[in-house]
Amino acid sequence: MIVSRWARGARLSFVVALLALGAGCGRPTEPAGDLRVAFQYEVASLDPHLDDSFEASEQTSNIYEPLVDLDRNQLLVPALADAWSDRDATTWSFHLRPGVRFHDGSPLTAEDVVYSVMRLKTDETLTMRSQLSGVTGAAVENGRVVLRTGRPSARLLHDLSQVFIVRAGSTREGLEAHPNGTGPYAVESWTPRRRLVLRRHEAYWGPRPAHPRVVIEMGVDEQAAAALLREGRLSVGRFRETSAENAASQSSRYRLVRHESLYVRALGFNLASPTLPGGTGLPNPFLRREVRQAIDFALDRVRIAAAVSEYAVPAFHIFPRSVFGHDPGAPVSSRDIVKARRLLETAGYPNGFDVALHDVVASPNPVADEVKAQLAEIGIRVTLVATPQTPEFFAALRRREFAFWSIGLGCSTGEAGELLSTYFHSPDPVQGLGLDNDGGVADRDLDRAIEEADAILRPSDRLPALQRAVRLAENNLSYIPLLQSKRLFIVDRALVFEPRNDLQLRYADIGSQGR
Repeated sequence: MIVSRWARGARLSFVVALLALGAGCGRPTEPAGDLRVAFQYEVASLDPHLDDSFEASEQTSNIYEPLVDLDRNQLLVPALADAWSDRDATTWSFHLRPGVRFHDGSPLTAEDVVYSVMRLKTDETLTMRSQLSGVTGAAVENGRVVLRTGRPSARLLHDLSQVFIVRAGSTREGLEAHPNGTGPYAVESWTPRRRLVLRRHEAYWGPRPAHPRVVIEMGVDEQAAAALLREGRLSVGRFRETSAENAASQSSRYRLVRHESLYVRALGFNLASPTLPGGTGLPNPFLRREVRQAIDFALDRVRIAAAVSEYAVPAFHIFPRSVFGHDPGAPVSSRDIVKARRLLETAGYPNGFDVALHDVVASPNPVADEVKAQLAEIGIRVTLVATPQTPEFFAALRRREFAFWSIGLGCSTGEAGELLSTYFHSPDPVQGLGLDNDGGVADRDLDRAIEEADAILRPSDRLPALQRAVRLAENNLSYIPLLQSKRLFIVDRALVFEPRNDLQLRYADIGSQGR
């Protein structure tokens, strides 16, 4: 699953980093025709298998490609494979598109695909391996790529849309020094965490991108982005801050486009440690479901969403309506302070407790501020810890060093099974399930429901089984939803642009007027 670092969970987790469009101050003017974008987030690696964050995937998806892809509406479309079939419930065969070449000029082969799959299966440091949880083997048979799964998997094709293909023999060091994909753009220059320049892949098998170069600046703060928008020096970007909107609104150059997000910002809990992380030695209150229920009843989601913007809406489900598997009949809770206090008392915390809430969003942080204020009303005393959105933060989350955090959860494939199998299933290295289960969720009934839903291939039959698993996952309260927002895209009027449902910027999809 791909997770954004705005609140992070796959981790597609929403740490949806605030995208601030901008080019670095003091840089030379870029040639006409360049697409200029900038982000507040930073990407440290272009190894497409290393980092499963939304941010890393957004950049590498312009350089590398999967066997099958998802269009802007999350529907499966051919990519490097132009045809596929399931020989039986656990065997899939893929015919590769002819004439595809890597950026270094070498042809794509079935051996490249098998190598990419097995690299992910055998190297536990590559976090994108969670997308291949059901795959047990890969081979070349009669020129085709054959993948085998240990069990029937209805979501295999959707998961494969997140698995990018590299050349056979590629290493992390090689991919860092010389990124080499088959995508519409190749890397011209790369300064990790700071600047990425892409050039059009002239031998690309698909439609020719409109822009010969894309210049991406990273680590651009909100103030610099707003200034560059006022100067008209940016092409397109995605935002959360109102200052960017204000800056763009003052210029006739830009149009504003809003699109509903697949991601839900949520509170996550450590359900694995018997004591609160941090060395206090105190019992972990979140192991008691009554405590998590109390937090659920203490939250006024309408007020939380209103504190963010007029475009944020309260979220009562981890799996929103746009996700296949959403259960519209699942019960929702409303704020009840009396019930929340009673639940805390039942759990043995009549006077509440102290806890740190880790959040990658720096101050000001209206969501975290509201959560802190509302939980104080039932005696839970929260200390806010703004943690930089770095790989180290997510590594600490994976080591379960936090008790309580804010995260963004989302199904980047638009399929609930993706999130269920990675975040909500108990860790099962043999089956490759629960690989992103940072909270330590362990529920046998939920595990069984997830596995049963994934084994049903026909969508009409699978939906009710998937909804049952969704209801069990949400009822567990291992994550508590807070809000869902519309993302703001600011677009140069000279561009042809339509946002994707997964919110990613695919530069080849951005056209110029008249082209």
